[in-house]
Amino acid sequence: MRHRQVYFAITRFKEVAPGVLVPLSYDYWKKLMLYFALRSTVFRVDCWSTEEKAISAVKPFASHVHMQNMEGQELVLSASKELINSLPGWTDSKSANPSDSDMVLLSGEMTNQFVDALIYDCFDRCGQVRWFSVFFMDNGKIVFSAEHYGTEFHAADVDDHDIAFIRSVLPEGAILHIFD
Repeated sequence: MRHRQVYFAITRFKEVAPGVLVPLSYDYWKKLMLYFALRSTVFRVDCWSTEEKAISAVKPFASHVHMQNMEGQELVLSASKELINSLPGWTDSKSANPSDSDMVLLSGEMTNQFVDALIYDCFDRCGQVRWFSVFFMDNGKIVFSAEHYGTEFHAADVDDHDIAFIRSVLPEGAILHIFD
């Protein structure tokens, strides 16, 4: 059976707060998360360093925390002592201040508890997915990613059955590109 990669994206949005656009419906979110979580052993969630509530929602499940700047360079930053102490693996060894463009990367083992949080506690107060990016991995490879607050997706090594499933859950107007 032929395995391919797919990229798909949501194209219809509503404004829920000034400058905050969300899909007309996130009905696809739970279905996609459950489907691809079953193929994964590890997760990584990326949040902007200023998104403390999003970070806090994932930290109980994370075994590693890293911070990167926009160039992908690993950072160890001074932040509030409360935040540093609450995140495993994050230390206060350099004197720098987190910027709005720094990302906090939280990763850990894929567990039922994490998946439950991902699908049942996934929205912020505006109704947007909390996390900038969510990656599911297996054997060191990214199996699935949901990026830009759950509006752009990539799935690797999918077959015709997987593609049919993805098509079945995408909302009207979504785009889907299949790559051999």
